[in-house]
Amino acid sequence: MVTDGNLSVHVRIVGIDAPERGNRRRGIPSQPYGNKAADHLKRLILNQPLRIKGYGLDAFNRQLAEVFVAGGNVGLDMIEAGYAEVYKGRLPKSFDASPYLAAERRARKYKQGMWIQGRKYISPRKWRARYPR
Repeated sequence: MVTDGNLSVHVRIVGIDAPERGNRRRGIPSQPYGNKAADHLKRLILNQPLRIKGYGLDAFNRQLAEVFVAGGNVGLDMIEAGYAEVYKGRLPKSFDASPYLAAERRARKYKQGMWIQGRKYISPRKWRARYPR
């Protein structure tokens, strides 16, 4: 959620898919690195002035956007730190995923964050299929 005065916008960071946090009430476990990914994102953006580059709305009426803090790209940082992978679904036509793909290759190579799991790693997409909300 991004807020500016009286305006609030739900934002989905375009181009990334991060590990899922669980839901105790529904008995859904957290995905490995789900809480660490959420904590990393909070450290990057909480109470910081943001700039967003919008790409339209998703199916849940959230603004698909690249998010920037102090000139840095938050989605790219999440991937570089090993707390997100490149989103495997359909991306907006005008979105350039190449820097994200390169960052993911580096994070995998150097076993950053969630990539330390090696073959035990399960993509967020497969996790959501296994544990539907």
